[in-house]
Amino acid sequence: MAYDPKDPADKKIVDKLIADAVEAREAELATEHETAIKGLKDKNKELLAKVKAGGDGDPKAIEALENEIDANKTKIATLEKDARKLSKTIETLTGERDGERGAVAKLIVDGGLTEALTVAKVAPQFLPAAKALLQGRVTIKQDGEARTAMVGDKSLGDFVKEWSQGDEGKHYVAAPANGGGGAPGGNTPQGGGKPTMTRAAFNALPVHEQGAAAAKHTLID
Repeated sequence: MAYDPKDPADKKIVDKLIADAVEAREAELATEHETAIKGLKDKNKELLAKVKAGGDGDPKAIEALENEIDANKTKIATLEKDARKLSKTIETLTGERDGERGAVAKLIVDGGLTEALTVAKVAPQFLPAAKALLQGRVTIKQDGEARTAMVGDKSLGDFVKEWSQGDEGKHYVAAPANGGGGAPGGNTPQGGGKPTMTRAAFNALPVHEQGAAAAKHTLID
């Protein structure tokens, strides 16, 4: 499922792009601060060397050098304070960005799986189990602002379509309307008994749903 920048649900992504730009600028400022601090420290070393050499024997020259050293120390202290603030801001922005990216990825995967599994006719009661089984296989491919859910080299939709027809996924697919009970993995016996459910499909259900499923179905291997 491609990311749609016009979708209100994904608006936060645009906000984070702005935040990332701010973070990049903050990083540039931090580098500028470090450069300025190093320059002032190097300058102080040079001035101290002149003071130790006697300032050409002129007391006023020595005093001027010492005053410049003190002024540089004050500038260094201010720059270091600002640098610490910038570092903290960058750290906070980085954490927020990473958290936001994780939330967006989760939104794309969850929505994509719901859509693909529904198209593949997975029974509604089995959607949570199927999503839990597959979500760890999904990755997000990014191309500019577009984000697409993939499994390997296949789109999520194509993968789920194949998966639902294979040995692992077929147990989750709802039975055709003319097939009887409509329960995934089984059929309604002609004698009017409980519809059947494969044990694999039963085990894939969340624990809190297994009791109700066992009461409504006959489990088969």
